[in-house]
Amino acid sequence: MSATVEKILKEVKSLSSREREELWDRVAAEEANNLLAELKDDIKAGRVKPLDEVINEPQSLTHLTAPLSCSRQSALLLK
Repeated sequence: MSATVEKILKEVKSLSSREREELWDRVAAEEANNLLAELKDDIKAGRVKPLDEVINEPQSLTHLTAPLSCSRQSALLLK
């Protein structure tokens, strides 16, 4: 683990419970924003099929066994 990460972890441990909760809420929100941006890019680029198309084409479900990026999984769930 890098020295920077070690320093961050040390600082996080010194936070109060309320501060830690706020930190994790903000980290989760930022990650959600990043995933949403990636998802929008995947949709715009045509790399994602709407879920209703996948459900209506049972033979196409075989591709779901291959690993998908988080954004692709999200697109299948969000549509």
